[in-house]
Amino acid sequence: MEKLFDDKVRVNLEYAHHQQDTYEFYDNSALEEFATVRNRLNHWFSKYPDGAKKQLKRDLQSNFDSAFFELFVHELFTEQGFCLTTHPIVPNSTKNPDFLAKKGELEIYLEAKVATDESNEERALKAKQNIIYDAINQINCPDYWISIREITFLSKKQAKLGRIRQSFEENISKYGALLSTEREDTYSERQEKYITYADENIKIVISLWPCSIKKSRPIGSYLGGSYMGGCEESIRSAIKAKGYRYGNLDKPYIVCINSLSYKHTRTEDVYDALFGRQRVKLFEDLNNLNQELTGSNDGIFDQSSKHSYSSVSGVFVTRVFPSNIHLANHWLVKHPFSNNEFDFNNLALSFIQVSGNSLKEVPKMTIADIMQ
Repeated sequence: MEKLFDDKVRVNLEYAHHQQDTYEFYDNSALEEFATVRNRLNHWFSKYPDGAKKQLKRDLQSNFDSAFFELFVHELFTEQGFCLTTHPIVPNSTKNPDFLAKKGELEIYLEAKVATDESNEERALKAKQNIIYDAINQINCPDYWISIREITFLSKKQAKLGRIRQSFEENISKYGALLSTEREDTYSERQEKYITYADENIKIVISLWPCSIKKSRPIGSYLGGSYMGGCEESIRSAIKAKGYRYGNLDKPYIVCINSLSYKHTRTEDVYDALFGRQRVKLFEDLNNLNQELTGSNDGIFDQSSKHSYSSVSGVFVTRVFPSNIHLANHWLVKHPFSNNEFDFNNLALSFIQVSGNSLKEVPKMTIADIMQ
């Protein structure tokens, strides 16, 4: 029988590096918490259609996040009593949605899509930063935590990683006691203790603070970032990419979104994506599932917008990883103006629908309730 992760002796007791392939890490980790994840994914994979297993395994090895979410969606609806087939033929398109879910006389098309807020340029920069993080995490630095203050790339050439590690190790060994940050230091005093490496290709600035525990890697804090707003645009873009992909469908259609944005995913982000960010919002209702319904024409579901994506019956949004199934929230929202009407009471999941002039939650089951 095809398995996602083969049975073998595993000896790797390290946590994942920044550059490490996710599938490879799960496949080789001997840590108990990741053995649990591996066993869970193997169990899900055993229920996946046999004819599609080889391709899904290849997809997990090459693009883990997207393939994992397909596996998750399959499991989530299987546990609600549906039988799923992969890539069904649809009447008005040569393209195929991810799944057709059947339960008795019920039939639903399902599409799984990962949403992020990263541009190609941001992903490329993140990959370059991850190389530096992994190099610094190899520094021998038992007495101090390292805080990354700045990484500036000055050319397109590869940074000299060995030289970077050697420079920081020498400075920490010689001057660590003098340059370590103390709690009572002022901001300017802390800046004076920064350690800088710079050459023609890169500039890196770090700071130190005392460490009294045994640790597996020295970096205690990474580069931060700032942003305005939420992740509604990435959710909206993901739905737009799938909303009319298959033309006019003959069955209800639910677009499933895994919001992996570096921004938080909140109720307001989901509602802003679906009903418009210019809608009237009361501060006390922020992140309240039950709200007064107002809309603006930048919302996916707004009837006055140019495209209301009426072939979509509803949208399922979550933020799920292999390790947080028991904690993952979800928003399953019924499209109030869909041409493919579906009774969401046929699902076990809690859902949100328009009732009069309000958005109302119909409380049922959580992801954890269904998949525990």
